[in-house]
Amino acid sequence: MQMTSQSVALDCIPCGSQATVVSLRHGAEITRRLLELGVTRGTHLTVLGKAPLGDPMFVRIRGCQIAMRIAEAGQISVVKDGVWTLAAVPAGHTVRVTEVLPDTGITSRLLELGVTKGSSIRILGAAPLGDPMTISVRGCQFAIRRHEAENILVELAA
Repeated sequence: MQMTSQSVALDCIPCGSQATVVSLRHGAEITRRLLELGVTRGTHLTVLGKAPLGDPMFVRIRGCQIAMRIAEAGQISVVKDGVWTLAAVPAGHTVRVTEVLPDTGITSRLLELGVTKGSSIRILGAAPLGDPMTISVRGCQFAIRRHEAENILVELAA
C-alpha cells in the first residue's frame, strides 16, 4: 500500500517506512503504556516489520525496538516524515502549507483566509484546553479548531 501525505493508521504503512505520530486513539491504559514507551505526538518512528502471521508488528522508536499488536498500531495516526497536519505542530513554529485536503465545510473558507498551498503559517498558541489554536497567516491572526487543522498538511519552514 502506498503511503499518502495525509495521516494513516500505523498498521497501514509498509515496512521500512519512516513516519511521525500525529495522534493516539487508545483507551487510558494502553495510552499510558505507549507514553511510557515514548510514543507521543511528534515522535519519529520506523516500521521494521511484522511477525510471520502478521501480528505483532515491530517498530523502532528513539533507538529502541518494540513489538506492538496490530490492533494497537491501528489506533496510532501517523504521517510520512517531513509532512505534518497543522494540528500536530506546536506553538511557536512557522510552517509552509503543502496541501489543503478537501473538506466540504471548511476548505473554501480556509482559502478565503489565505491558507493556500505555499503560504506560511505561524502557530501562535492555543486555548487552555488546546482547542482552538491561534495562527497567523499573511499578517492576519485567527483561531482554527484542531479538527479543521487536521485538513491542512504542512512542512516545517526553513
